[in-house]
Formats: sequence, structure tokens, C-alpha cells
Amino acid sequence: MLAITDIPLADIKRYVQTQTHCSNSDSGSGSNDNIYEIAKNLIFSGKSQDAPPSIVDWIIAYNLYDVDFQCYNASYIIKSPYINLQDLTMMFSLPYVDRCSIIRILGYMRQLNNDMNVFDLLPDEILKNLVSYLDRKTLLLIYKISKNFNKLWQIHSDDLLHQCLTRIIRFNIQNYTRRQLINLCRFYYTSNINCGYNHSLVLKDNGEVYGFGSNSLKQLKNDNKMSIKTPASIIGFENVTCISTGKLYSSIVDNNIVHIFGKHNKKFELENFNIVRISAGYDHMLMLMDNGQIHTFGSNVYGRSGRSESNHKLIDIVQISAGKNYSLVLNYQGNVYAFGNNEYGQLGLDGNFDRYQPELITCLIHIVQISAGRRHSLALTDDGKVFGFGSNRHGQLGLPISDEYKQLNLPDHTKYQPTLIRSGIVQVSAGYDHSLILTNDGQVYAFGNNEYGQLGVKGFIEISLLNICNISQISAGYKCSLALTDHGQVYGFGLNNCGQLGLHDYINRYIPTTIMSIY
Repeated sequence: MLAITDIPLADIKRYVQTQTHCSNSDSGSGSNDNIYEIAKNLIFSGKSQDAPPSIVDWIIAYNLYDVDFQCYNASYIIKSPYINLQDLTMMFSLPYVDRCSIIRILGYMRQLNNDMNVFDLLPDEILKNLVSYLDRKTLLLIYKISKNFNKLWQIHSDDLLHQCLTRIIRFNIQNYTRRQLINLCRFYYTSNINCGYNHSLVLKDNGEVYGFGSNSLKQLKNDNKMSIKTPASIIGFENVTCISTGKLYSSIVDNNIVHIFGKHNKKFELENFNIVRISAGYDHMLMLMDNGQIHTFGSNVYGRSGRSESNHKLIDIVQISAGKNYSLVLNYQGNVYAFGNNEYGQLGLDGNFDRYQPELITCLIHIVQISAGRRHSLALTDDGKVFGFGSNRHGQLGLPISDEYKQLNLPDHTKYQPTLIRSGIVQVSAGYDHSLILTNDGQVYAFGNNEYGQLGVKGFIEISLLNICNISQISAGYKCSLALTDHGQVYGFGLNNCGQLGLHDYINRYIPTTIMSIY
């Protein structure tokens, strides 16, 4: 029997609150049975807009409940490749292969054999090997359900964390304590997509790099200097680990060598250190070493490279982000340092004075990700809060522009100090004059300038919600955007005058459109 009480009560209360516009206290009043009854009436009246995934999946199960269906093992759903789950995906009318939704729907229909205890029968060595090839979402699911894996994690957590983190972040963490390893897990590291000024780069899982867009200065390493409107492999590299696009140039890390090509042409190789991150600005670039120190390249106008007579040294850095004429760096303790041009408050240091060496943004703490745009910045805390600072002329901070500024037609609306934008976020990306933020349920909100559809919708609006789900990475560039889903599909939208969306033409896109797969 399909039971609505299978849906988590917290999701039911949130759904009722959204649909009836009542407060948290109102939606939590009365018995649980009453709350479920209200939700059921709302569902059957067709009011399922903005419903949590657990309720959407319940509706799918309800509509298919009378269909003759075979029983599946939970372990089969978890370990099967995406292609083996396409039939179930189509049967459930899901927009993409989503293991969590498939398991949930089968569970609602009583057609799921929860055999996850199979992991309790496996030897420790096999369980340890799981860490090396399962994604973090799957590992978390197994960790929650399997008692043996839970026990193994508690006993061997240091070894497992070393193994997992070394693969993901490539830092030298051999002597890190358990507390330090757990702390490192908070930060965001992965970047397969990079949307630049008028060209884009995509890093595939096998280490290949694809580029598309303007090639006027051979920033896509093609000698004909013609724009490339279809994703093309950038040849000559074997094991690329990092990518970043600057203005009219590209930079990649291959076999621990930084290759810069386009407007700038240079190679960097640092003995005794591994290069784990790069970030390209307009005319300067930051490089992060595995010892937590940074090196800089390019112009130091406005102090954007952080070089000064004091030769200021930064240590324990885990993230770097180069904006137009300024830079942000994040250290292991969750503190943010800023340097460079501050005309629009993009350094978050109050006032608009430039900084020629890194200065701590004292009001930002527990930060896990930073993103520097053209004239605005975003910072994400470990509890999912996004803070923005700098220019808000186009609403790129996600903050309303006051009527005073609109009526007086003032050129800008600036926030000189970090200001809270939104909660429940896991990733941020600041572009030229728009921003993307990723929610904890795989959805993306976009705000700022939408002249070319870079917010994923047509028309001039303050905030949009992309019509694709299960997004795992985002990248906001110059009047265009890229998004990557859990199942490896890259989407592009916005300005496409140079083919920077890789969609075989030069037509702008006002809704996200599939470009390629990274698998």
C-alpha cells in the first residue's frame, strides 16, 4: 500500500508551508496525521509546484502504483552505470538518471529490496577500495546505511580521509591530524568547467581539455586564429589537472607544468612543489602550491598580484580566485584575504582604497569558498550562507537596488562590506556582472545582468531559477554561463557571439542548452 507517511515529516511541513503561505509555527501545529492529510489534499488538487524531491517522487510512485513492476535491489541501483538505469529513468519520466530518486520511488512502491547490508559482509580491504572510485554522494549513502562501513570509517578514518582527500585536492597532507583532515573536507575543490571572457574550457574526467569560442590570439592553441564554435580537443597535453581562462588567454596545469597561451605565452615549473590550483584574472594569475603558498604572474597594477616591498607571505592557503583587477585567497582556517583594486568595494574591506598587499577581511569567518568577478565578490560559509560585496549596479549581488538609486539613475549601488544574500548554498560563482549560486539540492539561482540570457531565462528579471536540476558545478563568465550536472552533461547559456557556448553556431541562448559530456 502506497503510504504518504513514507515521506519525511520535515519535507511535508515545508511543502504545506510553501503551498499555504503559513509560518513555520503554523505548519507545525496540530497532529502529524493532520499535516499529512493537508499535504495529501494539496497534492491531489494539483498543487505540487515547488514541492521537495521526496514529494515529487511520491507523486510519480502514486501514478505508477498499479503498473506491474519488478523488484530491484538497492545495491544494483547504486553500483550500476548510468546507461543501465536509463529504462527506469524513462519509465519514471525523470529528466536525468538520479539514483536517489529511483531508489525513493521504488521504495514508495514497495518494489525495493534494501540489500545495502551487503556491504556489512565485505572485507575491510574491499571497503577501503570503494573510497577510490565511488563518488562522495554514494559513499555518504553507504556510510549511512552500512553498519560495517560506519565502523570501518571510525577505525580507519585517518587513512580513508588521506586517500580520499589526496585524490581530490592533491595537497601535501601526509602529516595532517584527523581534525585538520576533516576541516579540509569543508572546502570546494573540483572545477571541470570554466567560462571566460569570450572562450570556455572544459576538463574531461580522463584529463583531456576541450575549448571553444574566440581564438583570435590562439587562446585555444589553434594556429588559424578563427573562432571555434564546437568543442575541440586542445592537443599536446597528457594529464591536465587544472584549467582557468583569463581575458584572451588560457592556462592549464599538465604534469605539474603551468602552460599559458593566447595573449600571454609562458610556462611555469616549480621544483619540489606540486601546483594544485590556478586562477586567471584579466592580466594576472594566481598559482597555489601543495604547501599552501601562492605564486603570482602578470601585471601588478592596483596591487592585484599582491606583490609589494614588504614581500608579504601567505601560508596555509586552500583556495584562490583572481578577478578583473584584484584577488581573493582563502586559508585553511576559513579566513579571506583580499588585494588589488577596490574602487567598487570588491575587496570587502570598507571604503574604496586599493590594497597593494593581502589584507584580512575581518568580518568574514568560517568561509569555505570564494569567487572574484569583475567588480563584485562572493563568499560562502561552512553553514551555507552567501555573502556578497562590491558593485550591485545590475543586481549581481542578489540584493534589491533601492528606489533612490533607480529614481536618481545613479551609476552604481555598492556594498563596501560583505552582506548576506542567501542561505542553503553549497557553491558560488561571480561573473562579469552576474552571479550563479548552487543550492544544496542541486538547483541554481542566477541574478544580475541578463541582457544575453546569462541568467538562463529570457527577459530582464532580478533572479532566475534554472530549469535544470542535479547541477554539481557552475561557472559564470563574461555575459555567459556554464553548468555541469551530476551525470556529466555540460550546459551553456548567454552570449555566444564567438561560439563560447560550443553550440555549433553564434546564436545567443536564453535557456540552458546541452553542449557536451565530460565522461
